[in-house]
Amino acid sequence: MPIPKAFGESKGTDPAALKQMEEYTKKVIGAFAKDQRVIMWDLWNEPGCVNFFDGGDADFSLCLKAIEYILEWSLEMNPVQALTSSIFWRGDLKNNETELQKYARQVEAKMDVHNFHDYAASGDSDHQQEWQRELMDYLLGISNRPLVCTECLTRVNNSGLSRTFADFQPYNVNFYLWGLYICDRNWAVRWERSTYDPYENSFHNLLRPDGDPIDFRDIELIRNYRFTHGEQVDPGAEYTDRWENQKAWRWMSLGPVKGRQFDSLNDALSWLKSNEAKAGFNSLNVKWNYSEYRADEKAFYAQTDSLLKMADAQGMTVLPTLLTDADLVASDKALAEYVGHVIRRYYQDARIQAWDLYYQPGAELEDTERLNLFFIRKPLIKQIKLCLFGLS
Repeated sequence: MPIPKAFGESKGTDPAALKQMEEYTKKVIGAFAKDQRVIMWDLWNEPGCVNFFDGGDADFSLCLKAIEYILEWSLEMNPVQALTSSIFWRGDLKNNETELQKYARQVEAKMDVHNFHDYAASGDSDHQQEWQRELMDYLLGISNRPLVCTECLTRVNNSGLSRTFADFQPYNVNFYLWGLYICDRNWAVRWERSTYDPYENSFHNLLRPDGDPIDFRDIELIRNYRFTHGEQVDPGAEYTDRWENQKAWRWMSLGPVKGRQFDSLNDALSWLKSNEAKAGFNSLNVKWNYSEYRADEKAFYAQTDSLLKMADAQGMTVLPTLLTDADLVASDKALAEYVGHVIRRYYQDARIQAWDLYYQPGAELEDTERLNLFFIRKPLIKQIKLCLFGLS
């Protein structure tokens, strides 16, 4: 919708601007109002995402006002298609009973269907499904209208189809994927970046330029998608596949790793802060300490964030070592939760080179029975996988 500048400057009251908007709306909607090829009208995509007027909440509120006008003019054309707007691309609208939230609810309640966007998780999968379900429940609480997600699938944010569909199906959610082919519009890379990173999955899209699926499992998920009318169908996240040869070699395409090893976060931070010559190093191998994590998780993450930030500023990646024999004083379950939580927090962080799950198992372990259990039955590795991929 082309919004005249005068609409914003007048706070939505300029008669000439309103007339121009009305004429445009009726001309476009009227031309296709009975066209069965049009399934619905998204009257305004992500209002407030781009600051058309003053910016911030005032800008968003003015967008909502414009949507009300556009909706009224569209209804006068009596279209056979649904009218909607992706107002709830902003998840924070459901968190507080502010005047802005009340206004958003008021406008959303006028829509034929509830239209939202789902790029949940944003690098942290712990709360993805909780956030997604809360949003869908919230929208249904506004009015019992069908749900349609008009944007989903951002692999680098953990919005993969398997877990997303598992939440959509019980709510009978219709969906649109953002992207089909990898192409020159650059939707293959993370937001705010302009170049491809070989360490990352493709951001959006289903197919490579030659038509091959990026992930063949996605095609089957789409073919078999169905509404389950409340029945929970989430089987739990699958284990990640072993890297194919192409991906493994692509991982090395940025050149050789020349790293330095440290026994603790403190040691690595001290070195980064020092004036010691660092020429030639492009990565750090740092042993993280489970006992430090257990004693103060908040401080542990603060140190880790500082390490990643300082290393990145000096052109270095980080290879974390998560476990050593010294950590086996804790239970398998406790260690698995630690590994799972840490990796889920950072697993899409491009500053991390790779994960060394266990450094030299058995090198300092005198309990041979425990070591035998580890290698033969692998209870710790199993627990790690369960925790890491959401099955625990």
